Amino acid sequence: FPSHDRKVKDETTPSNSAIDSDGLANPALGVNYRYLNQNESRYNLDFGAVARVKIQDAEEGDTAGTSTKDGNFVNPRNSLELNARLGRKFNEANEWQVAAGVVYAMDGEYDSMNVGAPSQEVELDSSFNPFLRATYQYRPVNEFMLLLSLQAIQVGEVEGKTGGTKIKDDSHLDLNLNFQAKYLITDNFIGRFIVADSLLPDYDRLIVTGK
Repeated sequence: FPSHDRKVKDETTPSNSAIDSDGLANPALGVNYRYLNQNESRYNLDFGAVARVKIQDAEEGDTAGTSTKDGNFVNPRNSLELNARLGRKFNEANEWQVAAGVVYAMDGEYDSMNVGAPSQEVELDSSFNPFLRATYQYRPVNEFMLLLSLQAIQVGEVEGKTGGTKIKDDSHLDLNLNFQAKYLITDNFIGRFIVADSLLPDYDRLIVTGK
C-alpha cells in the first residue's frame, strides 16, 4: 500500500493556490512466470500480470482564489497489466531487459471537488495503454541491486461524463525515468529506495455540454 503526497499548483489565479493530493495509491498485486532461462536458452523470457485495485473513493481537488479543497492520490480506475520481458545477464553483475505490455484501465469514477459548491461525480470509460520499457540492472553482490529504467506509455483516449456534460481526453505519450536501489534484508523482505521523474506532455480535453 504505497503512500504518496503530491502538490498541484493552480497558476490561473494570482494567488497560485496549491492543492494537496495525498494518501494511499492503488495497491498492486502481480505474478510472473519465467518461460525461458538463459542457462538453457540464450535469453530470459518472462510473462507477467499486474492488477491494481482502487481501495477508496477517488477525489480531485479544486481551488478558487485562496480557498482550496484537497483531493487524494487514488487512481479512479482499476487496471490489469499484461507484459512480456526479455533479458540477459552479460556477466555476474550486469543485466539488461526490454519489456512490452498493455494496461487495461477499466471504467471508473471520481468526485470532482468544488470550492463553495457540492462535488460532482465524473464517470470515465475504459481505455488501453500500451507501453515499452528498457531496464539496466547492476548487482555487484546478491543482496544489493541498482536499477535504471525508461518507460514510454501511450495513454489511450478516454471518454467520460458528468451531469449533462461529456468529456474526452486526447491520447498522449508519457515518458517515465525510474532509479531504484534494492537491498535484500532477508529471503522474504526487500528494502527499496526509488527516485522517479516524468515527462508528461499537455493534452486537449474536449467538453460538450447538453448531451
